[in-house]
Amino acid sequence: MTNFHVIDSEVSSKIIFPDVIDVQVYRTRIVERSMGAVFVKFATRNWVNNDTEVHYYEGTWQTVFEDGKYKMLRSQIKEVVDPNYSWFYE
Repeated sequence: MTNFHVIDSEVSSKIIFPDVIDVQVYRTRIVERSMGAVFVKFATRNWVNNDTEVHYYEGTWQTVFEDGKYKMLRSQIKEVVDPNYSWFYE
C-alpha cells in the first residue's frame, strides 16, 4: 500500500524551494476530458542537513495557456512515501 501526504496547492505554489537540487520526471500524460489538466509522477532530490533526501510525488496540475505558454494554475499533488517497484513503471 502506498502512503500519501497531501500538499496544499495554494500553500505549495507560494513556497520557494531552495533545498531542491534535482527533479526527475517519471510520467506525464494529459488527463482526458479535462481542460488542460496533466497527470505527473516525479521525484525531487533535496539538500537537507548536509545530506540528500529523495521525495516522490504524483497527482494533477491544472494548466492555463497564457502569452503563448502553458503555465501552472493549481495542483493536486501528493507525496508518495516509499513507492513500490511498480510505481515507477505504471
